[in-house]
This record gives sequence, structure tokens and C-alpha cells, in this order.
Amino acid sequence: MATMLRAAKHDGVGNVVVERVEVPRPGEGEVLVRLEASLISRGSEIGGRYLSETAVDPSRMGYSAAGVVAEAGPGVDDPRPGDRVVVSAPHAEYAIGEASRPRVVPLPDEVGFEAATFLPLTTSSLAWADSAMIGPRDDVVILGQGLVGSILLQVVRQRQTGRLVAVDGLERRCRLAARFADDVVDCSREDPVAAVRQLCPGGAQVVIDCVGGGAGVRSFAQAQEMCADGGVIQLVGLYHRQPLPLDAGRVMGKLVVGGIRSDKPRGEYSRDAARFLAEGHLATGDMITHRFPLQEAKQAFDLLVDDLGSALGVLFVYG
Repeated sequence: MATMLRAAKHDGVGNVVVERVEVPRPGEGEVLVRLEASLISRGSEIGGRYLSETAVDPSRMGYSAAGVVAEAGPGVDDPRPGDRVVVSAPHAEYAIGEASRPRVVPLPDEVGFEAATFLPLTTSSLAWADSAMIGPRDDVVILGQGLVGSILLQVVRQRQTGRLVAVDGLERRCRLAARFADDVVDCSREDPVAAVRQLCPGGAQVVIDCVGGGAGVRSFAQAQEMCADGGVIQLVGLYHRQPLPLDAGRVMGKLVVGGIRSDKPRGEYSRDAARFLAEGHLATGDMITHRFPLQEAKQAFDLLVDDLGSALGVLFVYG
């Protein structure tokens, strides 16, 4: 019986472990993928997994992985064994994926495995950018420069010429954001609302809030103050663990968008994301800060809680 390692989360906050289990077999319409790399998505995997007091199903421990098809199940002609793919699957040496898009996406030759792990978040970021209804000359503010905020910043930079402002309170993230934004506001040093209002007189036409967790409660209130009359406030961040404030006086005449509102199929967005990566529009090399073997899963997750100032893109590498 062939076995593999996988990450799991048992009862207790932060109780991430590595288990040895049997390698799964692909069923009808599925493929088995031997992983080469997988990316920890901090927002969902810390807020929704690590911080949970109860156990988490191992199938929910990760969703951004890349590797090589090892076996195709019945009824699958494409992809074939040996094909390089991105798969929406947990952190493990092998993973099962539904062969059709968007669960399994063919990987362009120009994109390496590590960069490919950013494809699922890039897919969502393209859809979030569409949902924000950004005009070509709109001033746009992006609150939070974690993985999602940074990817969105780079996506928006490619499609508009208005003023683009990034807001964060961590030095490393601010330095990276300065490569793509017209202005970076370090909210640890100055009032972000006052700074944005000075940069964008009357407020920004679009404010995208990518701050999750407890800090997101304050950022959502700030987004309402930063947004211009008739503008759009888009909420992307999650896992706040308490209700978000909605000031009726500040949102009158503005549109509040929750997440993705698009009729475009996710499979089409995944094609766009693959092309975005292949054309070199995403600075994945600068976003990757740490690499761990899967055996050190606990240390990798702990890092994203204990040393947020240095950690951004944290990968598991296999082989």
C-alpha cells in the first residue's frame, strides 16, 4: 500500500500536524496529481483553519497547489499523466482533483511550479477587480497588502491609469507595494483616511478592503470614509469574527459590493490568470518569502501568525 504525507488540523487552536495516510486513487472524472509546491493562503487558512478550536477536515487544508498528473481516472482523456497542472487541493504529497476547470488548470510552459501556486488567488483577484467596476481613470485604494491585496494591486495596475493607492502597516509589504502603486500609505505612521483624502480630493472612486481578521473591522470603517460620493466599496477580507460597522451616513449614494459579483465563469477567469502569470505580470518571486518541507507544516503555519512582518508567500515544496 502506497502512503503519503498530508497536513491536518486537529482539535485545538494552532494544532497543525502531519499525517501519513494511503495515497488516494482517482475516481470517475478525476486525476491524481503528484504535488511539487503548494501555497498557504493566510486569510482563509489562518482565519478559517488554524484559529479554529475544533478539528478541520484535511480536504480543507489548502487549495493552491501545482504538480504533475500521476494517474487519470476513468473517463478522463485530458489532462493526461505527465501533464503539468494547477489543482485546487490540500497540502499533501498527492492530491485528487476533478479533471475539468476550474479545479484542475493546465499549466503554461512559461510558469514554474512555485509561481503556479498563485493561480487560484490570481483567478479570484481578476474576478474581484471586475466586480469593483473600476473605470480606466478611477482613483483606486486597496486596503491591506497581504497576498490578496498585493495580487489585486498588480492586477489593477495592469488595467487602469488613475491614481492607485496601497495601504498597509507593515514595512515589508509597503516596500513591495511601492513597486506598483502611485502612493503607499503606511497606516502605522499616519492616519490612512486623512492621507487618502489628501491624495484623492473628495475620496477615491473605488476602495477595495482586503484586510481580514480583527483589523478588518477598523479598515472597513475607514473604507467608508475614504470612498467618494457615488463610489464603490468592495469587501474582500473575511474572518473578522464580529459584525462589521456600516455607517448609513457614509454609505449613502455609494455601492457596497461583497466579494465577487460576475457572470463570467470561473473557468474563464482561470484561463485569464494563467495568461497573466505566463506574461510575467505577477511578481511571484518577490512575493515568496519562505519555503518549507511538508514535514514542517506546523512551523510554516506558526510563522504566519507569529512573524507577519516578514512572511508573505509561504510555500510547501515537495520532492
